[in-house]
Amino acid sequence: MKKTILFCLTAAILIVSLTIAALAVFGDLNRDRSVDAIDAVILAQYLAGWDMDFTEEDKKNADVFYDGKINAADAVLLAQYIAGWDVKLGPKGEDVEVDAGDLFGDETTTPGDSETTAPAPDTTTPVEPDVEPDVEPDVEPDDEPYWNYYRGVNINGLEGTSRYNDAANNLKNLNTLKDIKNQGFDHIRVPVDFRNFYDSSTGKLNETKMAIVDTAIDNIIGLEMGVMLDFHAWYEFDPTSASDTATFKAIWKLIAERYKDKSDLLMFELMNEPHYKASTSILINFQMEVVQIIRAAGGKNANRLILIAGPDGNQPWKLPEVNIPAGDDNLIMVVHLYNPGEFTHQGCTWANPAYTSQVRLTDAHKGTVRWDLSKVKEFIDRTGMRVVVNEVGMNVEVADPTDTDTYIRMIAQFCSDNDIPLTWWGYDANEFALYEDNAYWGQNNYWRTELLDALFLR
Repeated sequence: MKKTILFCLTAAILIVSLTIAALAVFGDLNRDRSVDAIDAVILAQYLAGWDMDFTEEDKKNADVFYDGKINAADAVLLAQYIAGWDVKLGPKGEDVEVDAGDLFGDETTTPGDSETTAPAPDTTTPVEPDVEPDVEPDVEPDDEPYWNYYRGVNINGLEGTSRYNDAANNLKNLNTLKDIKNQGFDHIRVPVDFRNFYDSSTGKLNETKMAIVDTAIDNIIGLEMGVMLDFHAWYEFDPTSASDTATFKAIWKLIAERYKDKSDLLMFELMNEPHYKASTSILINFQMEVVQIIRAAGGKNANRLILIAGPDGNQPWKLPEVNIPAGDDNLIMVVHLYNPGEFTHQGCTWANPAYTSQVRLTDAHKGTVRWDLSKVKEFIDRTGMRVVVNEVGMNVEVADPTDTDTYIRMIAQFCSDNDIPLTWWGYDANEFALYEDNAYWGQNNYWRTELLDALFLR
């Protein structure tokens, strides 16, 4: 009898010991069952190519972003977690413990459910991340830059003051960015008024403010999404002004040098909606001078995609006047589509001119849209240049839902037919928002799925 009891106790102790050893915690890379700065250092060393002799369990624990990969996204999320940010490690945004045999945590146990053991997955079948781009951006930096973009969204706010903190928080929060990617978006445009980030007395960028941009770029690239870094809001810029041009070139020189070694998923957009109308050729030629400054910075800037602004606010009717000098195949023409203004800006009392009431979509309005799109197609046929429509939007809170769907689908279909990336303005800003952030009012946040369906032609 005593021998039987002793045998049972020994077996129980062995089972408990094996169970504890089999459990793992996401982010725990030194196997002390806690997540701290030491684990962040170990992950950084692994990503830097050190010979860390990671086991399969270590690799599973390192995949804190839970996308089947170990890359910069994991390092950023782990650092945020250790710093006390409100982020989660592991699958589906939850802190979990995972059976050591389950490489990617498909079957998990929550803390406290240590008696549950998950079966190991079939490791002969690759585990896919939540969302993959249509084509993986796997080109080499010295080859043709990746340009197979489809749909994107503006996270705006750094171009002004009223939504600055909102934009900064969105761009720093990996869970927000992952949610955007999970909707199907493959690039994000980041508008920034770099005049507010530049100290003309020292000729330097403000490091505190630039840290936000640095984090945004790293976070988005870590998700294998494109970043359109846009010098926004200098609408009155005059390419014939010595003062304006000197400041503009100085800022872009600093930006180019700062990011010269970043992935070619980072794109530079020289300026946004310049209001200068006197001479299209002067505006374009000035931008070509800035292009040369960026190229001269070296590194990956030699082939980086650079987005060129058209006159009179990037409007399509000015495209017949645009002639880009030959010799640089990595320049992209920017177009913005907001016509007809009385329809897209209906109910926007802040617009100039202000539109105060609902406006239904008429055949005449559709004709205006088709005419704008025809100018874009003519430009592509004439020049062979690639084009991006990185601002399109409307007041979705006032417009008739059927009209909204029709308008968006007209533009989305044209862009899909002509391989033109389309970028909505904006993510959660004012009446144009794709995502309703109602936390301030104590309500649930939600995506406007009807807009997503129209944008993605579903």
